[in-house]
Amino acid sequence: MAERAEQVELAEAVRCAISKLPAPQRQVLLLRHYQDLPLSEIPQSLGVPIGTAKSRLSAARRHLRRRLELSGVGPEGMVEAHDTPKAQATVAFAESQFVDSPVLVERWRRVAWTQELFHRHALTGDLHWEKTLASRGRQTGGTGAKGAGSMGTTMIPETGVHSITKANRARLTELRKAARSPVATAADFHRLGAFIVDLDEAGGVPVRLFEESRQALDRAIALDPGDPAVRWTRGWLYERWSERWRDEALASFRTAVAIQPEQEKNHFQYISAHRSRGRMEACIQEYGERLQAKPDDAQGYAYLAFAYYAARQFAEVLETAERGLGPAPDGKFLHYYRAESLLALGRAEEAEKAFHRALAIDPGFVDCHYSLAGLYDRTGRVDLAIVEWEAVLAHHLAEDPSDPYLSRIRGELARLRARRST
Repeated sequence: MAERAEQVELAEAVRCAISKLPAPQRQVLLLRHYQDLPLSEIPQSLGVPIGTAKSRLSAARRHLRRRLELSGVGPEGMVEAHDTPKAQATVAFAESQFVDSPVLVERWRRVAWTQELFHRHALTGDLHWEKTLASRGRQTGGTGAKGAGSMGTTMIPETGVHSITKANRARLTELRKAARSPVATAADFHRLGAFIVDLDEAGGVPVRLFEESRQALDRAIALDPGDPAVRWTRGWLYERWSERWRDEALASFRTAVAIQPEQEKNHFQYISAHRSRGRMEACIQEYGERLQAKPDDAQGYAYLAFAYYAARQFAEVLETAERGLGPAPDGKFLHYYRAESLLALGRAEEAEKAFHRALAIDPGFVDCHYSLAGLYDRTGRVDLAIVEWEAVLAHHLAEDPSDPYLSRIRGELARLRARRST
């Protein structure tokens, strides 16, 4: 009974750890270890190069192991469970082939450990993951690994905070006690702050612990401003939490799209959020599938064109925009992204005409005025650049006369007028 309870706890810890992996890493990990897809077939499934798939799989294994070890579920505590003939054979092969490279041996050991972890604790008996995934897919609208990046779906919900084990809680109490001592040193504060960062990396911590870590590291810096290790830890803390807030932004925009799919700005912000997270491959796939389902949807072409534009794939932007202009010749966004792609491809004259075509459809399309102002400025047509900046100024004054960005626009106009006078 106790052994069964341990298995259940371990399986849940595995699932929770995997749910905290970045989506691209999680996709590759599940395809390789859950669906047993050969590594050579994963790039085709995800639409990424083989090198990208390999690096994501390696990073996923490394992060999974690190998260589980910090959560009290590392290989040291499960030697017998994973000391199988298959794992032994893998490690023995690595040791025979890479005698002078312990790093490669460790990498192969990690692969063997991950394989056994999946097959013993995530894919067996009543814990069979296929049932769990099917159940969660029904709850969230998911359909499997290929839907992991789809709008409104997720393979494993990114919810909750990883539970802190008793050992970690005891260690945290110990570090807090040292930091609250009247004779606490910079090292004491650094250890406390760094430990909370490690806990966050292992599976997430609540905001109050983030704030506690920040305060501890600030105190360490105040006591020893010249310690680069503290600065590094503080930077890592902020980097991790900036990623978390960007994830929250992506989730919020995804919900806005689901609630109000006809609102253009929801889609554009959702795509921009993908760009800030470096997840444009999944975004392009998502909007490509949307367009395949509705090939006459003019907005669908505009969204896909913007997704390509955000990924800086300008030839694809141009091709998508021109395809979309067939069913929607007056699509202002299609003309605009066609113009931007032409500009990026060095075809400035054609781009200028495309910008004006978009403005003919919507004279208040301020993005075109911005782009034309930049184009005219770079090509020395100062008078025309001034006209475009004046149009931008008029737009913002009509929107909000107190907009602080107005000072930037007026500064551009002053610079151009001074340039013209000389």
